[in-house]
Amino acid sequence: DKCIFLTFNDTDAYHVSNSGINSWISVLAGSEAEWKTNFEKVKNSTKILAYVNRNTPKSVVNDIKKSGTGIMIDVNEVAVNNGKAFSREYYVELSRQYSPDIIITDFPVLVSGFFCN
Repeated sequence: DKCIFLTFNDTDAYHVSNSGINSWISVLAGSEAEWKTNFEKVKNSTKILAYVNRNTPKSVVNDIKKSGTGIMIDVNEVAVNNGKAFSREYYVELSRQYSPDIIITDFPVLVSGFFCN
């Protein structure tokens, strides 16, 4: 329960989900096609997380939520914001829009403070 396997293609997702390891599996869900392909490979697993991004269509996020699958979103500040944290409002809005179970950030102490205070 303390491990998440991040898989970045449907073949790896399938192999991890059928390995007998009882851990979380993250599958890419950047588009409807990607989500459907990857989910199909792991649908028999009970611990699935969809790895979404800011470009994932809202309809796909809604489908993921309806399936009961958890959502994780990678803010990736180093790549998309020149290594700087975004404003508090940015993270709060991201959380409001996607209702993620996990936020992946390059600034965990700062960002967690936005939600704890």
